[in-house]
Amino acid sequence: MKHFPAANACETYGNRTLDKDGNDANGKYDWQQSLAAPKNSSGWFLPSYGQLSHLGEKREIELLSTRMNDVKNSISADCDYKDYIKWFSSGSYYWSSTEHPDDTHIDKAMCVCVSIGFLGVYTKNYTRDVRAVLAF
Repeated sequence: MKHFPAANACETYGNRTLDKDGNDANGKYDWQQSLAAPKNSSGWFLPSYGQLSHLGEKREIELLSTRMNDVKNSISADCDYKDYIKWFSSGSYYWSSTEHPDDTHIDKAMCVCVSIGFLGVYTKNYTRDVRAVLAF
């Protein structure tokens, strides 16, 4: 999985003990343990283009914003990562798990700018944000 850093981060989030090269991380990721995926969930995963687009379309729905605030408010005030729990950044593109639909472009994947609902296709080594999700 080290060749797929976004997928690896989703898969190991909250349970990670090794660095990207497979060496002992010496507790570097212990802060994630409280955010590990619940046992009754799908586990963290990188959403597809369709799922990410749907989240972007529904960004104003009260339910989603309420749930994000519920999670944030359930964490102690002195938590170092509490400010990182937020909705999508305006104007940012997020990687999806969907590769370019043309098989001749296996080095590209689809991104979504959720604030404007715009699709982009970028080479996989391009830097973009990632939003992991859970399903219950």
